[in-house]
Amino acid sequence: MKHWMFSCKDVSQKISQSMDGQLPFHHHMAIRMHLLMCRYCARFYNQLHLMRKMGRHTDTDLTHCDLPAKLSPEAKERIKETLHSLP
Repeated sequence: MKHWMFSCKDVSQKISQSMDGQLPFHHHMAIRMHLLMCRYCARFYNQLHLMRKMGRHTDTDLTHCDLPAKLSPEAKERIKETLHSLP
C-alpha cells in the first residue's frame, strides 16, 4: 500500500479476502473509510454480502429438496443443441 488509502482494486480484493478470513485492523479501517467515500465499492460490498447471505440460505433449503442431482438425458441434449446453435 503506497498511500494511507486503498484503491478501488485493492478494496475489492480485500473485501473478497475478508470473506475467507479476518483482515488486520488497519486494513479493515482503511476499507471502511474507502466505502464511506466510494459508492461503487460500497455497492460491491453490499452485493457481495447479499450473495453470501443468499448462498447460506439456499444451502439450507436445498438439503430438504427433492430435485434430482443430475440432469436428465433430454435436458443434456437440449443444452448441447442450444450451444451448437450459438454463433
